[in-house]
Amino acid sequence: MFWLGANYWPSNYGVRMWEKWSPDEVDRELDGISAMGCRVVRVFILWECFQPAADGVDEAAMAKFDRLLRSAADRGLKLIPTFTVGHMSGENWDVSWRDGRDIYADPAMLRAQSRLVTAFAGRYRGEEAILAWDLGNEPENFAKPPSVAAGWLWLRFLSQEIKVLDPGHPVTVGLCLDSLTRDTGFRPAEAAEATDFLCMHAYPGYSSLCPDVPQSPRASLLPAFACLLTRGLGGKDVLFEEFGASDQMVDAEIVGGYYRAVLPSLLLNGALGGLAWCAGDFDPCALDLPYETTPYEIGFGLADAAGNLKAAGRETKEFSRLLEDVGDRIGPPLGEVCILLPDRYYDHPDPEVTPLRLAAALFNAFILAKRAGLHPLFRRPEEDLTGVRLFIAPCVPRRGYFRASQWRKLLELVAAGKGLYLSYAGLAIDGLAEAAGVRILHPRFPEEREVCLEDAGLGTSLCYRARTEKRLQVVPDGAQVLLQDAAGGPGAVLARHGEGWMLLVTHPVEHYLADTPDAYAGVEAERTHLLYRRVAETLGMSTGIFPPEVEARAISLIRGDSWLAVNHGAAEVVFGLPGAAELIRLEGKEARLLPR
Repeated sequence: MFWLGANYWPSNYGVRMWEKWSPDEVDRELDGISAMGCRVVRVFILWECFQPAADGVDEAAMAKFDRLLRSAADRGLKLIPTFTVGHMSGENWDVSWRDGRDIYADPAMLRAQSRLVTAFAGRYRGEEAILAWDLGNEPENFAKPPSVAAGWLWLRFLSQEIKVLDPGHPVTVGLCLDSLTRDTGFRPAEAAEATDFLCMHAYPGYSSLCPDVPQSPRASLLPAFACLLTRGLGGKDVLFEEFGASDQMVDAEIVGGYYRAVLPSLLLNGALGGLAWCAGDFDPCALDLPYETTPYEIGFGLADAAGNLKAAGRETKEFSRLLEDVGDRIGPPLGEVCILLPDRYYDHPDPEVTPLRLAAALFNAFILAKRAGLHPLFRRPEEDLTGVRLFIAPCVPRRGYFRASQWRKLLELVAAGKGLYLSYAGLAIDGLAEAAGVRILHPRFPEEREVCLEDAGLGTSLCYRARTEKRLQVVPDGAQVLLQDAAGGPGAVLARHGEGWMLLVTHPVEHYLADTPDAYAGVEAERTHLLYRRVAETLGMSTGIFPPEVEARAISLIRGDSWLAVNHGAAEVVFGLPGAAELIRLEGKEARLLPR
């Protein structure tokens, strides 16, 4: 099943939940969460409340958790208790007895944390109302591990401590988008070695990956992208454990539209589930920490502090009805299209090629693929890629993206009948010119702030506001020119390579889009996906029948096959389906099941 749910603190007390314990309020608010169609609730074991001393766990706090667990079970709700809190809503909540010791590497701190997690694992072994144990809420925001190995050790040690006493419940950890855009000491691959599934948190309003208004396609596609990138880097399924927006920052109806697109998009892209941040607003405790210092945190709720559903809550409830029709979780896409991950993602040899810069190129490649009617996964070059039909490699730098052996394997796959889209950001490697059907002259660093690539066979011209960045000068040597740049050289070429095809773009177009606010609202930028569509169609792949703003995937239901379609645009789209007598209308950010 798809785990639909919410993160929870009581509206009247927020993070002071365990100190100001009110079981009647908890019962009332869990009733409201259940009425929205949620079935999963993530709760927080505030470290200082449950472990006031290193050598034991507070029994009074455990009794309160007993009561919370019974309340959840009575309502058919599953809990994800989260340890080492730690970081919460912009503030850190440390234990008084830490004395500056490293929580990840100090033996005494590890022993103390073991006491906490094993107290829960032993007490609630086999408890059906527990869905999973979460080792930490954004631990990278609380304290950065001294090394990646120390982060791995902490996760592995605590996970194994739980599994000794409670092998039946899965273990995870709540990482955030920062772990994909910088090296926080927690990497998905290392986290996957210690956990049963991965988690990700992402908010477009907090990330430079999304320099757009909240109604933009880039905003509502960010969660699905972060989910699939985490899966590609870590190799395990992903629960999208936090997403949302505050109506202190964004109009509440716009937030509702955001939920209307994000939840079905997560379902469509194979997420284990989606948990809203958060269940309710915190107006009554606005002057308490953390809300005193992060005042926008009071407005993220699905409901207001009185329990009345806001637009986000209404959309969550509506999505729960769609889940009843779907009946189960939809698995990830089949993987016929993959966006190739860099060989050196976190430790690139060139300092300007940061995880943030790589993620920006990958994100915009993901959006362009979606707009072309494709459903990509993220894959490592060293994986078995024989089932892939189309490879996408965006903004490939001079080194660190492909090893020579990986590149050779890729060209062999293309020559055997696959397709490759590659945009240039400095790549210099044997066989590139031959595969692309060009003769390479040299890279250049033009100073113009606007790049216009004129139509020479694509069917449209493309223009970008661009920063000064390396572009490649080539002349055709058997390739078909699709776009021509201002210097008279090819901007994009398509060439046969063996039994397959390669499309080379001589400009880092995904970087151009990443650096342009609201890029996908512009007519010219919207057409960049035609490059992706061209190479896919050259391979004989279907690119769908939907407008670029609509993400749609075929699914099978008991009553027959359907399309699950999500309009990521802010405006209504109108289109036809084969065999349908009437046009389909999807409002901005609307999702719907459509007949096939």
